[in-house]
Amino acid sequence: MAIKVVQAKEKKYLHRLVHECDLLKSLAHPNIVSYFGCVLDEDKSEASIFMELMPHSLVSIRQFGPMNENVIRKHTK
Repeated sequence: MAIKVVQAKEKKYLHRLVHECDLLKSLAHPNIVSYFGCVLDEDKSEASIFMELMPHSLVSIRQFGPMNENVIRKHTK
């Protein structure tokens, strides 16, 4: 599981995060990261979004370099 913490500069943006979380709930596709839930902390003006962990994400690519052809083949069958 991956947790993405998003901080809103203003409380009004928390409502936009709630809307985005509601949208994520409705998405179901093999090529879209699964969404598990969202916790809002209005005192800190932040949301914690719980999602499926993608081991070969952009962060991994930046850290370890691009995937080679064999790895891509394995994950795109």
